Amino acid sequence: MNDFVFTGRGIFGNRRHAPYDVLAYLEPGLMLDIGASNGNYSKHMLNKSPQSRVMAFEPFPGNLPILRQNLADEPRVRIVEKAVSDDKGEMPFFTSSKVTSGGGKWEEGYSSLGYIVRGGVYDQTRTIMVQTISVDEAIDNQRVRFMKVDVQGGEIAVLRSASRAFSEQRIDIIHLEFSGERDVFDFVRSHGFVIFDSQYILLPLREPADLSNWDIVEPVKLSTGQIAHRAWPSAMPTIPDRFLDFLQTERKKIGNAFTDLVCVSSSALPQFLNAAMRASRGT
Repeated sequence: MNDFVFTGRGIFGNRRHAPYDVLAYLEPGLMLDIGASNGNYSKHMLNKSPQSRVMAFEPFPGNLPILRQNLADEPRVRIVEKAVSDDKGEMPFFTSSKVTSGGGKWEEGYSSLGYIVRGGVYDQTRTIMVQTISVDEAIDNQRVRFMKVDVQGGEIAVLRSASRAFSEQRIDIIHLEFSGERDVFDFVRSHGFVIFDSQYILLPLREPADLSNWDIVEPVKLSTGQIAHRAWPSAMPTIPDRFLDFLQTERKKIGNAFTDLVCVSSSALPQFLNAAMRASRGT
């Protein structure tokens, strides 16, 4: 089944955070929030699966006060103030922009755009050193029910840091921000995961942006202040190479386009599909 990419449109629909609804119909377990930011997704996980536990990983000091406040007095959450990577020790962490005025939805000093730097030229005035940890080190021999990964391009390093857990088939579901990176896609496929897409975010950076291949759901304001669109492809290619080519072509036409892949292990697939259909019906 992992020779295809399956559209999640039929089971996720236009619901915000729809992949998290599935957690309400699965057995509870350990969940990982990698790139926890302000902690909202950790709260989504626990709201849907109250008997589960969460490890929330966040290295950026500007986010930590908000994260701690958001998850204060929450015994089901362990906050790990480190970046997840297969690189050991300290790594440079670059933050391209931060919220400059507090109040409302985003707090001053918050950023959703930080990432580990591996070579290349970057602005050292906006770079700090952070400690790293691997998934394998953090979870030891535990099984992971659900792993959310949102690390601004560092996804492959996160996946590689869980090599032992993958080889021992101890990760059930991955919720992964995806912009078309072939190494990320090939990694999850090579470990036998079945791949679904979920709702896309389109950020027009071209004038005029060509959105003709998309069904627009609604506009959304990002933490950067930019206006994007939630959308689904009008016709999504299901052959992996064509899917990757489609996403890369659309990114060039629009400026930026990405989705969250929901990757399900073969052992967890029957339970996931049953849970996804129940969540879509709200039963």
